[in-house]
Amino acid sequence: MIGRPPHEIWQDSLEDGQRRLARPASVLAATGLLGGFHVTLGLLALIVTTGALAAVMPPSSAHVLGSLTFGFGLAFITLGRSELFTENFLIPVAAVAFGHSSKRAVARLWAITFVLNLVGIG
Repeated sequence: MIGRPPHEIWQDSLEDGQRRLARPASVLAATGLLGGFHVTLGLLALIVTTGALAAVMPPSSAHVLGSLTFGFGLAFITLGRSELFTENFLIPVAAVAFGHSSKRAVARLWAITFVLNLVGIG
């Protein structure tokens, strides 16, 4: 078998979910805010790239190529371990489902992340 066995990947995911749910509110706020900033950065990259390319090629082609740059924002979210409300919902829920944390912790994670993502985007 190439790579790690599925049960090891699952166990790591449960531990990651537990870690994310145990973060202090201040850390969730900071990572949620950064998640919003990173989405904005991806959108700005898309807009600037599309605008610049539209001057030298058809707008539809410019938009397709510009859209590829949005992924930079998502890469920053992953590499920076910031929180995005819509990212990896299964991991914290799995930690609760298998008794590693509480439903209240998931609600706290989602509430703080959602609000601070909106602030970071806004």
